[in-house]
This record gives sequence, C-alpha cells and structure tokens, in this order.
Amino acid sequence: FCGFSCTKAVATTLILKMVELKYLTLDEPICKRIWPEFAPSICPPPELFDALDEDDATITKKWQWKRSITLRHILTHTSGLWFATPPDLTIESLASLESCTMAFHHDPSKPEHTILPISKPGTTCAYHYISFGWLVGGCVIGSYREKHAHEKTYEEIFEELCGSLIPSAVEAG
Repeated sequence: FCGFSCTKAVATTLILKMVELKYLTLDEPICKRIWPEFAPSICPPPELFDALDEDDATITKKWQWKRSITLRHILTHTSGLWFATPPDLTIESLASLESCTMAFHHDPSKPEHTILPISKPGTTCAYHYISFGWLVGGCVIGSYREKHAHEKTYEEIFEELCGSLIPSAVEAG
C-alpha cells in the first residue's frame, strides 16, 4: 500500500502524455468515449434501484454525477470516488490494475457492486489514496483502446508512451 502514493506521479505523467498526444482531453466526461463501461447509459440502469440501498432520486443523481466525471476531476481528487475499492478485492486482484479498474464498470449481473460517487464531481477535494491509480488506469487503457482499436495492458501502454523517459538500469550505471 505504500506504493500507491508513490505511483501517483508516474500515472499522472503517463495520462498527461496521452493528453499531449491527443488521446483524450482533461474535460471530456470519461464515460462518453474513452471509458464507456464506467457509466454506459444516460439513465441509471433499472437494476440499480432494487440493488442499492438508496432512494431512486439519489441513485439517479449519483449516476449523473458518475457520468460527468472527467480526467480533471480524477487528477485533482475531486471525482467523488476517493473511497472506492473493488467489492471483491483479493490479494490476487489487487496485484492487477486491470482487474481493479474493471470494478468501476457497471456490471448488470452484479448491480449491487456498482460504485457511485458520494459527492458531485468538482465540488469536494478528498485525497483518492487508493482509487486514484485505478481511475487513471481506466482512462489510460480506454483512451488507448479507443485510438488504436485494440487492447494493451497499462504496463504495455506505459512502456510504449513513456518508456524512453526512464533511463534503463544499464544507463543508470
């Protein structure tokens, strides 16, 4: 867990490189193009209303908040998802950024696992101590897939786009 905060700068470097290369922008809602699985429909899926322990109006409001989350919200710790962790987190799944990122997808077969923000994006700054890397990772993977029409892992994308920024062990001496 100590590594989570250390990797925030690396994840931010990669995603900002992708912004520079026009994979995505800071202010587009991430669910619209780069990560549609994040919140795939304009209206909340009907199964959420029975699965979540909140009234219909609150679920609808929070679904709309999720649909409005941008990369800027994530990078500034204002997405409203500071607390979010995958519901079935295990040591094995924790070791996989891709596995943890998928926990932010809406899965109609497990609506009770749907992660919704607790505050309107852009209104509350709360350090995303654990969810930051997963949220950035979802944007990295989704924007790469959208531009190239094929999947790569976060590590493969990092190596392709930022590998030259890090000197190899041989060069470092």
